[in-house]
Amino acid sequence: MLAALTSLVMASGFLHAVPAKAVEEPEYADRTFVVSAWRSGGGQVRAAAATALLGGDAQVLAFLNGGWQQAQRADARDTVAGVIGDGGPSVRTAAQQALAAADAGDSGAVEAFLTTGWQGPTDIDTRVSVNQLKASGGPQVQQAAQQALDSEDPAVMRVFLETGWQVQWQTDQRLRVNQAMAMGGPQVRAAGQKALDTGTPEAMEAFLAYGWAVASARDDEVATIADILAQAQAAGDLAAQETQQAKQEGERAKAAAEAARRAAQEAAAATEAARDDTALAAAHAKRAAVAAEMASQAARVSVQAAAAASR
Repeated sequence: MLAALTSLVMASGFLHAVPAKAVEEPEYADRTFVVSAWRSGGGQVRAAAATALLGGDAQVLAFLNGGWQQAQRADARDTVAGVIGDGGPSVRTAAQQALAAADAGDSGAVEAFLTTGWQGPTDIDTRVSVNQLKASGGPQVQQAAQQALDSEDPAVMRVFLETGWQVQWQTDQRLRVNQAMAMGGPQVRAAGQKALDTGTPEAMEAFLAYGWAVASARDDEVATIADILAQAQAAGDLAAQETQQAKQEGERAKAAAEAARRAAQEAAAATEAARDDTALAAAHAKRAAVAAEMASQAARVSVQAAAAASR
């Protein structure tokens, strides 16, 4: 944008000197100035100059006596329109105001904007752009941006926007990749190291944009499978432990049932031996009944333990 504005101003300055000679010597159409206009003018000036050069003296004189001015004003408006499309917010506003003033009858509004009127708004937009880059950048970019802002020099800020941010941006990207690797799993670390080894801004940007997420998902998938396997192993271990405990309970219950059965038999025999002694026989009978009940309970426990062990 700055180059286009400068070129138009220089061409305008050159062409301002042309009409005097044409007016002084109307009988002679000096094509030298038309050729110069064709070489250095804007699109509309070049087109008008080409038409004049392909025509006769009348066309050349018409170009020198006013045709170039009309073409130059058209070039100026085209340049301002281009600034509206390419410039920042402040420049766009100033350009729109210049065109509006020209449409309202101010013949110098467009030229004033192209001469100096664009400079202040451009400096404002430059400062805004530096602040935006600072806000979105990492620590190194932020530091370099602040230094440019502290200089209060629009030229320094433009250098930062053109090239000054790049080295700092790459440093910040490497830092972000290393931070992701430090927090990530094996897949993230491998993908991050690959980006660092490649060393290009594109590789690191690709990792941070989507490679990190893909690798992290793979780490999560592996971790999920590992968790499932660990849970299955733990469940198997618990089941084996419970089975062993059930077997032990069954064995204890079986032994208790056998002991109770023998006690019942002994109590029954003692009851039979003491049938002549009513009190003693009653006591032995009670012992036999208790032993029988204990044997029955032990048998039930044994059956339950066997069922648990088989599950």
